[in-house]
Amino acid sequence: DLWKPIVEDGISKRVIVSDHVILLDVLHLVYVAIVIALAAITYRIIEQPGRRYFNRFADGLATSRRGQLAPVASHPSSCQSQESR
Repeated sequence: DLWKPIVEDGISKRVIVSDHVILLDVLHLVYVAIVIALAAITYRIIEQPGRRYFNRFADGLATSRRGQLAPVASHPSSCQSQESR
């Protein structure tokens, strides 16, 4: 049996304990593969649609505000470069 009950700080836990190093290595590799697969799935299902939605939302805000901006008048002295001072 791989699962061994242990008690740590008064809390009962079950951990995987084995003398078979190769078995534990395979379990670690399977765990990492599952984590990577879940990360890829959540990236496609959550991250990509969210980014597309936000980009459409931000583009809509930018185009609606473009017509509302007033031209900025600059003072001639503020346009001088550092070299001419």
